[in-house]
Amino acid sequence: MKRTASALCVLLVVLLTGCTVRPSGVFDGGDAATGIAKGTPVYLLDSEGDLVLRRPTSSLGTIGQALRLLFTGTDPDAGALHSRVHLGSVPTALDIPATISGDTITVRLPIPRRRVYGAKGIDQIVCTVLAVHIQRGGSPSSQVVLTFTTDRPTEPRTCPVLGQ
Repeated sequence: MKRTASALCVLLVVLLTGCTVRPSGVFDGGDAATGIAKGTPVYLLDSEGDLVLRRPTSSLGTIGQALRLLFTGTDPDAGALHSRVHLGSVPTALDIPATISGDTITVRLPIPRRRVYGAKGIDQIVCTVLAVHIQRGGSPSSQVVLTFTTDRPTEPRTCPVLGQ
């Protein structure tokens, strides 16, 4: 009987102490952190021909801004890293439109296909596009289609180094 009375007293004390707590509203904590470093991602090639991620700016950029950085090679800290994409006489201020439909990103490049040297050049563009897309909250399973001023568009592609 003493145990039952003691347990009842403890339960009553616990219930009564919670009576002065008032309910609160929902607190908005803002957007969730993505865990991805800030900076516009650009993929360059090292001396072995491997894709290397660079973040030459401190702010989040668009797909078009990242591609302009890739095309102009404006990262003085890149050292021996290089690009297999060459603009030639195309103005760097030119807009590079990207449209997203479902899990496909289509990028209309202001250059002919011949300015992109080999599969590594295509990979540089695709990886840069996907890295920006993912950094901005897009799906990592998205694919990229590149269109050029001449020649056919590429087949939908993914980045060979993302997710490694």
